[in-house]
Amino acid sequence: MERAALYTRIIYLYRTLEMTLPMISGMLRSPQPDLALIDELMTFQLEAYHDMRLLLEQYAGPASESLEKYDVLLHQLKTDYILIACGISRTNAA
Repeated sequence: MERAALYTRIIYLYRTLEMTLPMISGMLRSPQPDLALIDELMTFQLEAYHDMRLLLEQYAGPASESLEKYDVLLHQLKTDYILIACGISRTNAA
């Protein structure tokens, strides 16, 4: 893929991800969250982040310092989602 096309795809994924986070956040604050939809959005977001990482690797190279920072942020996001899922499970069990 050309660099321009890679860049365009990265920006598109970034904008898409930028829109899904507030949606998830708002749903989590709801008194009766739609857990299936939240799960679907979280899964979509993690898959999109994975796709974006692959594109960034193609764009910047596998040894890029940016990828290391990106991997740390992606790990934090996955950890946050696991904690959110555990919190929702505990709330529903009560």
